[in-house]
Amino acid sequence: MWWRRLCLPASPLKVRPAYVSGHVSLCSALISVSCCPPDSCILPQDRGSCDNYTMMWFFDAAQKECARFWYGGCGGNKNRFLTQEECQSLCQRSLRETVKRTEPRARPAAMFDVLWATERRLHLSVS
Repeated sequence: MWWRRLCLPASPLKVRPAYVSGHVSLCSALISVSCCPPDSCILPQDRGSCDNYTMMWFFDAAQKECARFWYGGCGGNKNRFLTQEECQSLCQRSLRETVKRTEPRARPAAMFDVLWATERRLHLSVS
């Protein structure tokens, strides 16, 4: 569809964004022609550029879990949370949604019969 070209693969189309402490999550269906920001949970850990260190949480996409890190106080990216609960609430839900979207959907047997019959008729008419 023409509107898919407007968004980068890492920026799916915006649906009804759920905001959790300034983070946008669950962007998966069309509501308008606009893009969601890249999923903050897949961004790498970024300590920032300052030296005012505070213990924060980030989502480690490779380990699929939230972990602590020292944040420098400025800069960095959106993969940064005040609490483990906030990190888990956003990122583990986001991970579950991604898995749901990538699982193949079961189709009724009748649909396969219709597809097979249609394909068979096309082959017969072409031959």
